[in-house]
Amino acid sequence: MTTVHAVYTTTDLSWWQRVAPILGFSPTGEPGRYTGGGQLTVHETTEATAAGTTHLDILVTDPSAALATAETVATVAEPAVGATDGTTITVSPAVEDSPTPTLASGQTQVAIMPIWYGPDPDEPTAILTGLGLQPRLASDSGNWKDFTADGGGQVAWHRAPSVALELALEHSGDLDALSTRLSEAGVRATVVDEAYNRTLLVQIPDGHQLWVNGTQDDLYGYHCAG
Repeated sequence: MTTVHAVYTTTDLSWWQRVAPILGFSPTGEPGRYTGGGQLTVHETTEATAAGTTHLDILVTDPSAALATAETVATVAEPAVGATDGTTITVSPAVEDSPTPTLASGQTQVAIMPIWYGPDPDEPTAILTGLGLQPRLASDSGNWKDFTADGGGQVAWHRAPSVALELALEHSGDLDALSTRLSEAGVRATVVDEAYNRTLLVQIPDGHQLWVNGTQDDLYGYHCAG
């Protein structure tokens, strides 16, 4: 089993405690850790980690086997896989009895979907599939690929001139209704129509913006990559 786990740093943990359940996440009992489609951990900023930093952690049943597979396509310094673009992904043991989220009435599943930005998809594709994720969708232009994990969560790659890792989500429900719930909680959120789909832009602490992409049903300009 493979699960996507995103670790995000912030100066305002209380904001995430209040808003994460609105987004569809459930607390796990571990401070700052939430579950939905994949898992999200929110840490307080330290001197070593700036606010708004996203780290990708892949939870697997057998970390040693996953790292051995990844070693054929990337540099491995246990417990991490290092890409040549400087991105580091840790590999951690999956928790077999990870709780299943209980969603409020009218809410649907939210999934972690960190976005890996960079100029070349080849190495990210090799690393992510080597760690057990499966290709899902790709744009016909070659600028987007996303991958899904059988234990929950997704990871996307997006072509960009510079390398970065950004927290993002995918939501399978009504983005307008979600926007209303967030606004009622005092959170700034706007739904925009992108060429590929609708996206909810959420203003989060530390001056950052969270992209919540609607689940893509229209494949015009895209194709199934699996």
